Amino acid sequence: MTPEELRGIERDTLARLWETQDDDPPWSYLYTRPGYTSAWWYPWHDDNVTLGLERAVGRDEVPATRVSTCLARAEDARWSWVVYVIPVDHVSEKRFAALACGPDLESVPAMLGVFETEGEAWRAVRRAGAMGGEDLPESSVHG
Repeated sequence: MTPEELRGIERDTLARLWETQDDDPPWSYLYTRPGYTSAWWYPWHDDNVTLGLERAVGRDEVPATRVSTCLARAEDARWSWVVYVIPVDHVSEKRFAALACGPDLESVPAMLGVFETEGEAWRAVRRAGAMGGEDLPESSVHG
């Protein structure tokens, strides 16, 4: 798929998303699509440390202060985001859009990209920030 086609899918997806901005709750396009998946996402990770919900891993020795900072941020909703990977139709093929929502309902979801497979979308999300829970949020599949 060409970069132009991917940008077109992104534009179409964002247009459909904006149509649900004023829904109650807002942005319902993200969580009403059959087959959507979601997971907690921590875009603030750094220093090659990947945060699990109850542990920090990624290096042999993670400083205790770093672990405590990560855990505190994970428990504070202001630092945690939710990522939705939603199936989007393109001609006769299915693609997957990844969008991140900030910690409150007023924040505008951000497009992370459109991908050919759901697995590719989640791998890109993991590269962009630490995820809480399992590697792929299979337990979070909806619809």
